[in-house]
Amino acid sequence: MRTLVAPLCMGAGSFTNIQPVKKGHDMISQTHALKRTGGFTLIELMIVVAIIGILAAVAIPSYQDSVRKGRRSAAQTLLMEIANKQQQYLADSRTYALGTAGISTLGYGTLPKEVNGFYTIDSCPSPATAASVPCGTTATTPPSFTLIATPVAGGPQVSDGALTLDNLGAKTRNGASGW
Repeated sequence: MRTLVAPLCMGAGSFTNIQPVKKGHDMISQTHALKRTGGFTLIELMIVVAIIGILAAVAIPSYQDSVRKGRRSAAQTLLMEIANKQQQYLADSRTYALGTAGISTLGYGTLPKEVNGFYTIDSCPSPATAASVPCGTTATTPPSFTLIATPVAGGPQVSDGALTLDNLGAKTRNGASGW
């Protein structure tokens, strides 16, 4: 077998550490080893894809749940704002603004983007529930109101159910007391 000589260290013109290199099979395996270190194998890529899939399976539902809770919170905040406006309106008019037109009268003709498209808001004479929507506009004696935020049918907030707030501050979510 014939051997070739290759320098390990090339200094300033000296070849002090020279070792033989075998020609043949060992040389080819070294060449392949050098070529494979520059990229990823298919199995490595598949493992990365599987890990990303598992993370996505956990993260996406959690994210969607957080977004749904954020929209619910925005609707609850809006109901509180409208209830405050209702009290101001009562002091001025001796009645509450009722119906969808009453919501517009209070300055909420266009709902905020966090609520618009996910809930419809109505102001009904008390006592009222989500089943009361659309409700009448006949004022009660003494004056009262129930604000109802109804999730848009087929929307992501449907699982929340209707949110209500009345003039006494009583809150319900999906018929259960409290938000």
